[in-house]
Amino acid sequence: MSATLRNPDCKIQRLGLHGVGLTDSGAEDLASALSTNPSLTGLELRQNSLTDRCVPALRRLILTHPRLERIKLERNKFSADGRNQLKSLQGIRTGLRVDV
Repeated sequence: MSATLRNPDCKIQRLGLHGVGLTDSGAEDLASALSTNPSLTGLELRQNSLTDRCVPALRRLILTHPRLERIKLERNKFSADGRNQLKSLQGIRTGLRVDV
């Protein structure tokens, strides 16, 4: 999937990976692949196995992806600090919603 998302012809706007057992390393690979996709506006990663380890990669994705409007991260395994780091990005640009 990462190879497809890295393809410059990939115009995906919304990607939903709800409850698919996504791990930190998978989220890191996904964030890297999506960093080259300028059309993404929504990403759903709820109810997976994500922990604070992938917070830096998710933060980079959110900070560098100008069209991203909403990212759903609820029901993962983030600590209070990890949730706060992600939630704090909500105010960086108008229209961005980060659900943790």
